Amino acid sequence: MVTAYDPTNNRIEARGPIRPSSESLTHGMVYDQSNDIRVILHVHSPDIWLAAARLSLPVTAASVAYGTPAMTLEVERLFRETDVREQGIFSMGGHEDGIVAFGKTADEAGSCLTRALSLCLDKN
Repeated sequence: MVTAYDPTNNRIEARGPIRPSSESLTHGMVYDQSNDIRVILHVHSPDIWLAAARLSLPVTAASVAYGTPAMTLEVERLFRETDVREQGIFSMGGHEDGIVAFGKTADEAGSCLTRALSLCLDKN
């Protein structure tokens, strides 16, 4: 369980038998954007990822590597400059197939994913 994160110093504090994900910094930044965000689903979907622009999904810069402090700044930028908060989903431009959905509940976050996938497949 991640108990704290510090993107400035690229540091994660955690407890338990399993090492934290390399995406813990990114997830921490998403959680910090709103107390209403209680669930994050990070999936790998080539269909959604390839269609992100067509679906008007917010996308992090392709030059920014996943699992880095720079990605936390990109997430923060998406929340500041795009409608990611309303969409509940974004594509990780520099993380092939990486999609992040979030919400108050697992159902809400999952609905963002299934809606995006449905739209993606409908447009093929």
